[in-house]
Amino acid sequence: TPPATPALPKKETVSSRYYVGMETNVFLEQEETVSGPAIVSTVAAENLRVLKATICSDVQNRMPVGVDTAFSSSVQRIYVWSQIEAKQIPSKIRHIYYLEGRKMSDVILNVGSSNWRTWSYKNIADIDYRGEWRVDIASANGEVLRSLNFEVQ
Repeated sequence: TPPATPALPKKETVSSRYYVGMETNVFLEQEETVSGPAIVSTVAAENLRVLKATICSDVQNRMPVGVDTAFSSSVQRIYVWSQIEAKQIPSKIRHIYYLEGRKMSDVILNVGSSNWRTWSYKNIADIDYRGEWRVDIASANGEVLRSLNFEVQ
């Protein structure tokens, strides 16, 4: 289980998190290696449910654009778009990005209504970001609700 308070990053990198009408910056956590499949928790599933989730090259009018599972490294950003159903408001979810099993970033997103669309993005224009990616959509305490996979070529 991840700690309640994130550790200081080794290398401070800023990403953005989005929710309807707002953008804020967050610091990414340090990289760490993770192995094995993501486990879905029933505790988080009681409050939060991922209705839809996708990987895309943009978000316009709060909807995903350029949905795919493989992207060229010439694409500047990859977005993870989620539609969340929540029984308790307010709530939070996390988009946790992994490259080849290494944790690259962890973005906390607010859930402000019972049916909420939210998204985050990861800059991928660097050649070092080529490879197999996984994004876990998780509750605030790290319980995985859904995992998505994509490739940067």
